[in-house]
Amino acid sequence: MIVRRMQFLQATLFAGIFSLSANLLANDAQRFDTIEKGLEELINRLNQLDPGGLHFPSPPPDPIPVGEDPHEGKPIPVASPIEAETAYSPRPNPVRKPSLSSARDDVKRPQAESVDEFESEPLGPALNKFNLYFAYCVPNECSLGNKEVQFKSGSEFGLEYQREFLDQSYLELSWGMKSFDTTGTAGGYELTGSNSLMRFDFTLGQEWEFTDTLSILTQGSIGIATSSYEVKVPDLSYTLYDSSATSFHYAILLGLKLEWNDSWHSSLFYEFDGRSESNLMDYQSFHQFGIETGLSF
Repeated sequence: MIVRRMQFLQATLFAGIFSLSANLLANDAQRFDTIEKGLEELINRLNQLDPGGLHFPSPPPDPIPVGEDPHEGKPIPVASPIEAETAYSPRPNPVRKPSLSSARDDVKRPQAESVDEFESEPLGPALNKFNLYFAYCVPNECSLGNKEVQFKSGSEFGLEYQREFLDQSYLELSWGMKSFDTTGTAGGYELTGSNSLMRFDFTLGQEWEFTDTLSILTQGSIGIATSSYEVKVPDLSYTLYDSSATSFHYAILLGLKLEWNDSWHSSLFYEFDGRSESNLMDYQSFHQFGIETGLSF
């Protein structure tokens, strides 16, 4: 009885295993069919992209064997496949590269007026000037109380700083020193003495240009002057007057200016100047003829 049951269980187990194996094989067959259909569909899509189908690179050609030249008997060098293909392939038509001159010709050149707009403006003239001058001074007569006192010719030297503007007008600060002697007679006695006048002036002037190197100068100045006068009677060893005082000073000038170059200039000038009363000394005026030179920077 037990043996029969064992045989029945074995038969049932074999039947189950056989049924399971059959199902697995059926499922595998379906999977293979699905994979095969997927590959065919992929190949069809690739053929649609490349009508000629799939192309695989062909192997390179065999190298050219070494041989002998029958005329010279020299070995022929072996050429690689790439060199052989390059050597025996027809040369393409050369492409002419554009030259620099042709490229320049193609560029439109700007008109002369447009070029001038980009050119830098030339530098203007130097606006600062430092001058040194020397003048021959001729004093006019001057009254000392109720007596007229005469003076000898003297000299003046001075320094000037100018600031020039684009319209050729200029402002100037100047310093000058006059020196002249007393002369003449009083009551039959000869008069002597040393005199000086130091001035500080503020000047407004204008240059009138005729050429690039020649111009006319006109200017007017006002300032203060410190004058010192001495009147002696040497025969009597007597000093008639000896005093210093500060007074108002003025001057007008006319000159001819010459520009040697951009940095150096000279001028000839005539100046008429005067001072107001100085203690007992009455108003006095002067004539001056001078030369001036200076530097521009």
